[in-house]
Amino acid sequence: MLAALPFAIWFYLAIEGVAMVAEEVQDPRRTIPKGYGYGLFTLVALALGVMVLTGGVGDWRQLARLDYPLPAALTLALGPGSRWAQFFASIGLFGLVASFHGTLIGSSRQVFALARAGYLPGALARLNGRQAPHWALGAGAVVGAGALLTGTTDQLIVLAVLGALVMYVVSLLSLFALRRREPELARPFAVPGYPAVPLLALALALLSLGALVYYNLRLSGVFAAVGLVLLAAFVGLGGAKRLR
Repeated sequence: MLAALPFAIWFYLAIEGVAMVAEEVQDPRRTIPKGYGYGLFTLVALALGVMVLTGGVGDWRQLARLDYPLPAALTLALGPGSRWAQFFASIGLFGLVASFHGTLIGSSRQVFALARAGYLPGALARLNGRQAPHWALGAGAVVGAGALLTGTTDQLIVLAVLGALVMYVVSLLSLFALRRREPELARPFAVPGYPAVPLLALALALLSLGALVYYNLRLSGVFAAVGLVLLAAFVGLGGAKRLR
């Protein structure tokens, strides 16, 4: 169960990308929390549906080594020639494409922000006539396509979840630090149930990160090495001074 955590977390990965479009939406103080709420509700409903409807459909060993477990589970339940299985697999394909698009939106805005701050080439911060960061979108698409062509989807998921968990831990620690240092700061969105809810989230993130590292030592080492190189580049470019 712990070894499968990255694939469970993948269900919810990139939902934080909603915040990256805050500069492009109308009334972000109202619409961004609504987007998070609707997105999380949809993901929880779908995750529960997958767990309940496909978890016990057959022998798990028949699905364990497949890159397409949900269509395979549908085939086991409905028969290899079922048109319903093909129909639901097609719906899943559209969902996968939508997921890629959502990830591209979030990642492109991150690339745009880094380029605007001077950490990436300035061309990636350019906007087109519709005020969209088209070069950042293109760069993210090229990197994503290259990653898919490696044929190592499972390892890419582990690396992505490692990055997400590290970000969650750092963000939660930053939340506590900011609450302590700036208690009177105006907060358009306040975390409900503070400090119990953030503490629970931090504990779950640390548990998941520990399990992920334990079961993926080599990939975790690669992730840590790349992270240290990027941190050195950040410090070398004066990033720490800018944050102060």
